[in-house]
Amino acid sequence: MSQDIVCTIEYPGGNKKFTVQLSYEITPAELIEEFKSQIVTNSNKIMLYCNQKLLDPNVPFRKQNVQNGATILMNVEVEGGGDF
Repeated sequence: MSQDIVCTIEYPGGNKKFTVQLSYEITPAELIEEFKSQIVTNSNKIMLYCNQKLLDPNVPFRKQNVQNGATILMNVEVEGGGDF
């Protein structure tokens, strides 16, 4: 049975905060693709963290114990290795 979770995505480099509803079954990679098309205008690398742990982009949120109400930190690495 698929459940949805509501969580907060914080993007400090862009000074943005989003409240999103996600399916437990989607992966961070799928969420990253959404942000690439809406927020990040180039091919920078996006990484997601929850509870100070890097989320595996290919493992569903459910299997990584991302809970309802969680805060996910979005880090964007710019070309040349710096963070944005």
